[in-house]
Amino acid sequence: MVSSLPGFEKFKNKLKAEPLVPIGCITTATVLGLGLVQLRRGNVKASQQLMRARVVAQLATVGVMAYGAYIASADRKEFDDTAYKGNLGIAVPAAAQSSETSSE
Repeated sequence: MVSSLPGFEKFKNKLKAEPLVPIGCITTATVLGLGLVQLRRGNVKASQQLMRARVVAQLATVGVMAYGAYIASADRKEFDDTAYKGNLGIAVPAAAQSSETSSE
């Protein structure tokens, strides 16, 4: 029943495209939770180490997200530049022109 929703399908597609982002988010949340548990128990040293590990996990997650955004924008930019140069009358390689027509 839930899988028929377009939003859920979109989420599944994104999960398949970039599996490291949700893994990083879950890792970050888990390490944060463990750190808070250790702090509540009074184990300050372990809590501090886990909070440092959380920062590393969070940095890795943001890095993966930024890399994914860069790759997505590079693919889009390559397509946009080809179309733009074609409109200006600049010679566009035949391979680029054939890929444009095949995608339509």
